[in-house]
Amino acid sequence: MSDLQTQTPDASEASSGPMSWVKRFGTSITSTIGFVTALASAFKLWKQEPDVFTISLLALGLGAVLVSLSFVRFKKQPNKTSTTHGERTQSLAYSPRARRWALIGLIAVPFFTFAGVATWFYIRSLPSTKVRVLIAEFDGPEPKKYRVTENILRRLREATSKYDDVEIEALAEVITEQQGSKVAREKGKDKKASIVLWGWYAATGVQAQITVHFEVPKELMNLPLPKAQQTLIVALGQLETFAIQTRLSREMSYLTLVTLGFIRFEAEDYDAAISFFSDAETQVDSPQERIQPVVAAYLYLARASASLRRKEWPRASAELERLSKLLEIESRLFDIELRKHGIEVDSTSK
Repeated sequence: MSDLQTQTPDASEASSGPMSWVKRFGTSITSTIGFVTALASAFKLWKQEPDVFTISLLALGLGAVLVSLSFVRFKKQPNKTSTTHGERTQSLAYSPRARRWALIGLIAVPFFTFAGVATWFYIRSLPSTKVRVLIAEFDGPEPKKYRVTENILRRLREATSKYDDVEIEALAEVITEQQGSKVAREKGKDKKASIVLWGWYAATGVQAQITVHFEVPKELMNLPLPKAQQTLIVALGQLETFAIQTRLSREMSYLTLVTLGFIRFEAEDYDAAISFFSDAETQVDSPQERIQPVVAAYLYLARASASLRRKEWPRASAELERLSKLLEIESRLFDIELRKHGIEVDSTSK
């Protein structure tokens, strides 16, 4: 007779039938179902973000296991014999071995549950081994027609496809202007994202407007990146023909690659930094015309610094020469702006 089988029951309980089968094996079935449910839910939580349904299944599974173990440990049944006063005595329903294993389970299940939850929280608190770019759903009319989010996702995935340590992830939910950067950063923190892109678009009968926000980690806020918000107002036809989506996707790809280059540069991963910076230039024909000149200057300086530290002198020299030419151009443009405002520039002082 198995350990989970009760002691000899009364004659009324010994009758065959479904109820007798349930009484004999119901505990084993319940504990098995509970264990499998809890295990499957724990595995799902380990692989993805927690949700109410999965947490509820895990709790139900663990509850079923604990109830089954308690039943085996403490269940009593009436004996056939009676006391001198005619009262029927009771004894423990399960064998000593079964009850001993049930006690071990009652101790082990809470212990390993606590250990698992603590490990789960600890692992989630660790920095991600990958650089993750999170893209929220752009809020606007007829998303299936204008495909703003899809175009940005596709372009960024193409631009970073050769990097195994970069993930482009869709948030699949909207971050509104009312929620703002605070919510965007919270979403990014939950997903361990280094960059969060979000925004909205609107269309009238004549024009279309797209606003995009580019959120970066606090440690990169001191870098001369373009402003966190960019607004484009164009003719409606550019939205309908995907021209503005293409332009925006290219600019966001450029900015993302530059930011990823800075992240790798700060981590002293110079190979990756140079690769990101080089790929960034392929996204636009003339980077300094598309973004703030100071960002282009920092790009050349970072690439030169990385090359110098790696003792790649020709590459470093080429990057410094490009930086020098850019600064010369910007200096001339600055002089022109000063003269427009009636301020004379003394060229001999340069």
